[in-house]
Amino acid sequence: MSRLGACVDSTLTWIGNNKLSSFLIVCLFAFIVSTWTLAAINADLNRRLDEKNNQIDPATTTTPAIQTTLTTTKAPVVTTTTEEPATTPDSGPTNLRLREDVKPILYDLLLHPDLQTGHFTGNVKIDLNITSSINDFAIHTHLLNVSSVKFTLSGSNVAVKSYEHDAKLEQLKIYLTTSVGPTEYSVLEIEFSGSLNDKIVGFYRSVYRDSEGNGRYIATSKFEPTFARQSFPCFGM
Repeated sequence: MSRLGACVDSTLTWIGNNKLSSFLIVCLFAFIVSTWTLAAINADLNRRLDEKNNQIDPATTTTPAIQTTLTTTKAPVVTTTTEEPATTPDSGPTNLRLREDVKPILYDLLLHPDLQTGHFTGNVKIDLNITSSINDFAIHTHLLNVSSVKFTLSGSNVAVKSYEHDAKLEQLKIYLTTSVGPTEYSVLEIEFSGSLNDKIVGFYRSVYRDSEGNGRYIATSKFEPTFARQSFPCFGM
C-alpha cells in the first residue's frame, strides 16, 4: 500500500506541476473515445439501412397509374334584350337655371304689408327682352301664392294658357297660347301674396322698441343671395 500511495502522490505532484500537459492528455483521451463511439453508431446505421434495402424487391414494386379526365363544358349563350325607355313630350321648362333668351329689363314692384296680421300682398310688372321665339318660360318664386299672371306684347295682351308652381325648382312656369318674339318690349305682370311670419329672409316682420319700451312692428327685407324670390316673383340667380 505504501508503494501505491507513493505512486499516487507522485502522479498528483506531476499533474500539479504540469497542468497544461495534463489538460491536453485528458482532451486527447476524450476525443479518441468520442471518435470510437461515433464510428460504432455509424456502422450500426449503415447495417440497418442495408437490411431495409434488401427487403425491397424492385421487380414487385409498382406505381399506381393516375388517370386524368379532362371535361370540357360549353358555356351557355345568354341573350339580353334591352328596351329603350319610353320618352314623353317636352312638358316645358325644367332646368335649374332660367332660359337665356328671356331677360328682365325693369321691375315695377308694389309690396303692401299688413303688420298686424303678418301677411302681405304685391304686384310686380317686369319689362322683358325676348331674343328668340318662345311659348313658355319660367321665373323664380318661393313661398308665394300667385293669383294672377298677365303677359303684354307691344301693348297687346297675349293670353296665358296656364301657369304652375314648381316647389322643387322654386320656379313659376308660364305657358302662352301662342309663340312670341323676338321682341325688345313685353311686360309680365303678376299678382301675389305671402306671409311675413316665421322667417328672417325675404320679406318679413320684425320688432323694435320705441323710447317708451313698447314693441313696434316693421317690415324688413333680405334679398341676397337668392331670397328675393320669397318676396316677389323675379329672375334670380
